[in-house]
Amino acid sequence: MNEITEFRQSKIIAEYDILRVILTLLVIIGHCTYYVISTPYGGFDYSAYTESGLSIFYKLIDALSNAIYLFHMPLYIALSGALYRLKNFSGGGYSSYKNLISDKAKKLLIPFAVVTLLYSIPLKYLSGYYNNSSNVLKDAFVGQVLVHGNTHLWFLPTLFVIFIIFYPIEKTVKKLPGWGLTICLFVASLISYIVPKSVSHQVLYYSFWFYIGYCFENNRKKLNAYLDKKPRSFFIFVLLFLALGLAKKLISVWAGMYVGGYVLECIIGYICAGMGCYVVYSLSYYLSKTDIINYRMFKIIRANSFGLYLYSETLNYEILNVATALFGSTLFVTNIGAALLYISRIIITFSIALAVSMLLKKFKIKYIC
Repeated sequence: MNEITEFRQSKIIAEYDILRVILTLLVIIGHCTYYVISTPYGGFDYSAYTESGLSIFYKLIDALSNAIYLFHMPLYIALSGALYRLKNFSGGGYSSYKNLISDKAKKLLIPFAVVTLLYSIPLKYLSGYYNNSSNVLKDAFVGQVLVHGNTHLWFLPTLFVIFIIFYPIEKTVKKLPGWGLTICLFVASLISYIVPKSVSHQVLYYSFWFYIGYCFENNRKKLNAYLDKKPRSFFIFVLLFLALGLAKKLISVWAGMYVGGYVLECIIGYICAGMGCYVVYSLSYYLSKTDIINYRMFKIIRANSFGLYLYSETLNYEILNVATALFGSTLFVTNIGAALLYISRIIITFSIALAVSMLLKKFKIKYIC
């Protein structure tokens, strides 16, 4: 996500550039599996097409998507924290609180408002997202603008609030990083589980991960040195991540019946997120030793990562609407149908979002590409 995380700074750190590209692709891949979204403010349900059971292929890509969701947004937020620290300690920090608020409002709130009102809501409306709404304007406003429904753009206002909260903390707390602040933010993250879905919920949960990234930047070179000495540890953590992810899935089956099970599921979730962050960062570091950053496609994705984030996800609604009307249950219950739908969603959402981003850049339109 380009402007939103000060990626100009990451140009001098290849592993951060690679990490950004990997996460951008994971976001697109992760959004290409759902077929049911149910909220009080709109949604859709294609489960009627799956009454005979989902195909093996669909179950596999659903498992892949679940694995991605275990860590990819915590890692995105952590990367934002790391780059914030990098900016501050490389002489490019913000001169005042007012300056930070102004800068982040332009880079986060403007694209949130413009893309929500002029792109996401219209596309969702055309896809039938609001077919069962008694008051479309109210549901669109509360669900999308106030972020009480399903919107991938929640990341933008959430990160804005985290920045304006963290800036005074950084200026007043003398010793950063510190265990006291880590514990406080972790407790706040746990409290988020009892807060209804909203920006407040996201801020409580992700402030902890922002701070983890902030602290990580100070230790990045130490981890890089360790990765150079212990390359096999990467594979060990991959296996641990997969094992814990499976354990979390199994525990979630009965966690709702027991408080202890729910707590255990949450704890494993945090560990999985941390391991996922470690694995993907390690992969990025190892790839930084190759020539990948000079590949043309890599440069294109890096330059348009923010646009790919902004414009890809909502296209899935239109694809599902049209595809199910044409092919029905074949897209979910047969392996070939599921594979074609999944691949088509990735290619179409990526291609159109990239085209929109590049077009906006060509016309030099700020903040929304």
